[in-house]
Amino acid sequence: MNKVFSLFVLSGVLFANNLSDELLKHWKKQDEFLEIKSLSFNPNINNCKIITYPNLSKQGFFKANCNDKDMQISFKLQALTKVYILKKDVLKDEEIGLFDLKSEKIDFLKLPYNALRTLDNSIKFKSKVRAGSIIKTSMLMPNYLINKDDSVVGILDDGDLSVFVDLIALQSGVKGQRIRLKNTQGHNLTGEIINEKQVLIK
Repeated sequence: MNKVFSLFVLSGVLFANNLSDELLKHWKKQDEFLEIKSLSFNPNINNCKIITYPNLSKQGFFKANCNDKDMQISFKLQALTKVYILKKDVLKDEEIGLFDLKSEKIDFLKLPYNALRTLDNSIKFKSKVRAGSIIKTSMLMPNYLINKDDSVVGILDDGDLSVFVDLIALQSGVKGQRIRLKNTQGHNLTGEIINEKQVLIK
């Protein structure tokens, strides 16, 4: 009897773990830093396969096939996610490095929609921000590859022949962005940024 009961409990645990693993894998597509603290299901039955995945939320429902029967399962979730926090006050246009930041885990429900999730070696702020603030992308200056008035090389490529021309950037831009440029004769044209020194003229 004890062995049968133990197998039943183990089956329920494996079911819960499998469902948790599947949902975590799905939810990490929405938040790669998600860390589940607790996740419960109702009803908690075995031999289930998820049919429709739920969006990341505190609680909700999803459809699963359990023992060859389609049914709706509810869940309750507690989880954390990672954010970056300023260690010190910063001023407008001030550039800071990685040592001026720290990572912290917060309730995933409190995550700002535009929170900074990946770091560059240095970042610059648009305005003054106080220490302890969660860093948001809207606070930061764009990480331009080319800045206005930079001297760059334009590449004219027709497939058989490539021509290189000296240009001046008339606006700043990131990789892949089309920006306005000026040649040495003062004529305006546009090009797509390839790297910090070259643009492709189309």
